[in-house]
Amino acid sequence: MSEKLLVPDIGDFEEVEIIEILVKEGDKISKNDPVITLESDKSSVEVPSAFEGVVDSINIKIGDKVSKGDLILTLSSEDGTNQKQETIEKIPPATEKIITEAENSNGYNNSELDTSAHKEIKVENTEVEEHNERLEIVQNNNDIDPQETKEWLESLSAVVHSEGPERAHFLIKQLIDQAYKEGSNIPYTQNTPYINTIPADEEIKSPGDQNIERKIRALIRWNSAVMVVRANMRDPSLGGHIGTFASAATLYDIGMNHFWRAKSNKFGGDLIYFQGHSAPGIYARAYLEGRLDEKQLDRFRQEVYPGGLSSYPHPWLMPKFWQFPTVSMGLGPMMATYQARFMKYLINRKLIKDESRKVWSFLGDGEIDEPEALGSIGLAAREKLDNLIYVVNCNLQRLDGPVRGNGKIIQELEGIFRGAGWNVIKVIWGSYWDPLLANDKSGLLVKRMNEAVDGEYQAFKAKGGLYVRDNFFGKYPELKNLVASYTDSDIWKLNRGGHDPHKVYAAYHKAINTKDRPTVILAKTIKGYGMGKSGESINTTHQQKKLGVDDLLYYRDRFDVPLTDEQVKNIEYFRPDENSEEIKYLKKRRLALGGYIPERSSFSKPIKTPSNDIFDFMII
Repeated sequence: MSEKLLVPDIGDFEEVEIIEILVKEGDKISKNDPVITLESDKSSVEVPSAFEGVVDSINIKIGDKVSKGDLILTLSSEDGTNQKQETIEKIPPATEKIITEAENSNGYNNSELDTSAHKEIKVENTEVEEHNERLEIVQNNNDIDPQETKEWLESLSAVVHSEGPERAHFLIKQLIDQAYKEGSNIPYTQNTPYINTIPADEEIKSPGDQNIERKIRALIRWNSAVMVVRANMRDPSLGGHIGTFASAATLYDIGMNHFWRAKSNKFGGDLIYFQGHSAPGIYARAYLEGRLDEKQLDRFRQEVYPGGLSSYPHPWLMPKFWQFPTVSMGLGPMMATYQARFMKYLINRKLIKDESRKVWSFLGDGEIDEPEALGSIGLAAREKLDNLIYVVNCNLQRLDGPVRGNGKIIQELEGIFRGAGWNVIKVIWGSYWDPLLANDKSGLLVKRMNEAVDGEYQAFKAKGGLYVRDNFFGKYPELKNLVASYTDSDIWKLNRGGHDPHKVYAAYHKAINTKDRPTVILAKTIKGYGMGKSGESINTTHQQKKLGVDDLLYYRDRFDVPLTDEQVKNIEYFRPDENSEEIKYLKKRRLALGGYIPERSSFSKPIKTPSNDIFDFMII
């Protein structure tokens, strides 16, 4: 069955111009979804759909002028019979149990019924029933009926496993709405538990060679740190940042190796707004790629000299390298938002092709406090900028100490972005936590994760495995038993999500496939990761410009950099041979993605200058 969507009554207006078409053929739309935008000389208005269905054909184009009753598009509705059949096949086990009990109470014998559909349901829901049997509940003194609570949770779990999270979310929303109608005063919350947004069994794993990529990250970390140390040995006033890139190396590496497509004469490329304080790491990667040499690295923050490298991304100072000027004042995310908006504007008006290009903006959790950093997030959600991705490096530390010592910056930002309408992906815990979370049947581990604040998490990563055992797991005897077979070294290896290549890859993959909403990735990391006692997860890390010989030796050993003690003492850079597997892999990955990033280039054709007599005909 098809439906025709016509221009509704739009008041005393005739021949109103269409300035936006918000759907395309094949899109599935719901009732009241906007389909076009009209603009008169007084205002612009979105026209909603009066039906739901799939768009068969669009009968208008941008620039057309329409009046009441003109045909906009035709819709075909989905077959109701198929929907009904699909619903029957997906009866949750809790519902099936109620049906069975009702049948038995009315004298029916199951053997007398047509049980073929029931058999299919039972096979499909075996996994759900097994899951519910394992379900345990954290004891809550305020729970007046734990058994009823368990039944509710089992029913919800059944819906998630048999019909998917979207259906579960819909039912929860309906329950909350009904509770409000009944007069319940439900506390407002925009937060989810302090765990990863993407469950471990739903992750898309990185296809890269993890061994080679780890080696490449190690070399980039080393050369990045050495660049800052060497610069400050010559002139202590030059400054620079070691700890920021040390925390963000994996976030950039996954993007460089697998996601960020370069610009060419046939493709516009993805646009990356790099966090300013991470510039040393981007230079270090360009050094491995052969785009920068040691002489240039030695001129870090000395851009007044020929070949000098600018302190932060700056296309005026390095016109062939950096695409956008950014630094830690919140300007990067605001510029990225308006860049994404302008791209959508051009696409909607057919001025540029829709090539699924993305605009990525990297910023720190401390930077978020700058008013500009969050100043445009409402616009991004309102305009449905699904081409925009923020990556917030949540290393919990700013210039002068913790970002939120007595709170949680990730939870705070989640609430802000969810409230604005963004898709929020939290990347908090690394893969070493997965077995513990899977074995946490009581929910105590998640409860403890929710309780601890950022100041405590900083201490956990600064004081070693035994301290974590006693002060994190030790709060509850059951949690301490959960890690009883773990050594202190094993506990120390429990990693954070922002340093886990697979967790980061899964988050990026989900972000680029999100539709109709911008995405923010909140990645938990460690400031000064790998710096040891000289700066790992301690308050002075941001200001750390120098590393002693012992610190450099520790850094070398931590990341297996192939340098001798003498080379470390001389604070030497390291670049493998051009034919090494690391350099070949590095270049191969960038070649597959179209070329190097960052790189500023132009493929526009020059405009021919008009002749001098062009205006002669206007002379009186």
